[in-house]
Amino acid sequence: MKNLPDIQRADVNAILLTFAAEISLEQNRRVHHVAAELRANHSPESIRSNVLELVPAYNTLMIYYDFINIDEQAFIDALKQVLSSLSEPEAGAAQGELYQVGVLYDTSVGLDLECVARRVDASIDDVIAMHTKPEYHVYAIGFAPGFAYLGDVDQALRLPRLDSPRQKVPALSVAIAEQQTAIYPLESPGGWNILGRCAQLPPLAAGVRVQFYSLTRADYEQQRQAGDK
Repeated sequence: MKNLPDIQRADVNAILLTFAAEISLEQNRRVHHVAAELRANHSPESIRSNVLELVPAYNTLMIYYDFINIDEQAFIDALKQVLSSLSEPEAGAAQGELYQVGVLYDTSVGLDLECVARRVDASIDDVIAMHTKPEYHVYAIGFAPGFAYLGDVDQALRLPRLDSPRQKVPALSVAIAEQQTAIYPLESPGGWNILGRCAQLPPLAAGVRVQFYSLTRADYEQQRQAGDK
């Protein structure tokens, strides 16, 4: 790996790798490339037997390790050896499983759909087309269990968060904020712009991909009922 990430002690049992100051798909792919290598069976014994948990985020990777079994400096030295031997991930290579997620884009559930259309000077159909066109990358999981931060939203569709967050956003609401989009896994407070609602939540994890598609009301109800069984 050409440009090694910055390595810092985060806690007595944790090392933080920071790959770059900026957030980008390229840097996030580097994060997952390293995480996959550290999980691999061919990684050195000093790594394989001591890594307890890996937490990838936008441009960082938190590594929790067995500090009782291995000295911190010895673990860092082994980590540097692995990083130095790694090649860079292939540019533009698709990573992670692709999930197709159906969304009911309708003002009855898309609480901000009309407002978003006005603010970006487009029709509702155009907003739906802009939101369903990209293949999104899951950068990180956070905020709430299962809440996946997806990017990147079409430049023409990027809007800030709401000035006044809602106290309750219905579960499975699909929303946008800045360059990100997300599915609310549970009912919770939230300040993103809600475009619609999906019927089912796939098992999203950092590094996988998502493609949204538009559902009719009938198809939405059919998927929702199938998910309840």
